[in-house]
Amino acid sequence: MQQSEEQEPFIDEILQLLHRITVNLSPQQVHTFYEAVSYIISAQPNKPQQEKLIAKLMELPNNTWDSLMAQAAQNMDVLSNLDNIKILSNVLKMNMSACLSIGSFYLPR
Repeated sequence: MQQSEEQEPFIDEILQLLHRITVNLSPQQVHTFYEAVSYIISAQPNKPQQEKLIAKLMELPNNTWDSLMAQAAQNMDVLSNLDNIKILSNVLKMNMSACLSIGSFYLPR
């Protein structure tokens, strides 16, 4: 929803700046941030628009997941790397944070 003094809805601005906002946060702070943004998205009454917002929110973690899975398809040792395990764990936690806030509409993700 766009307020009268805004040039675009605030949620769109947040999603455009998502990486810049979260880059210096700890993993737990990122999970909390994703949960908070997901609550904002869950308030969107237009379901097709809500779906677009969810896709935009999950773009970074899903791209990270896809990249690691593609690497693992070439070499399973990628999944033995502790740093990669932490990354995958954080992606799953971000998905859980979003899912808990958005509710059943999150299922298509």
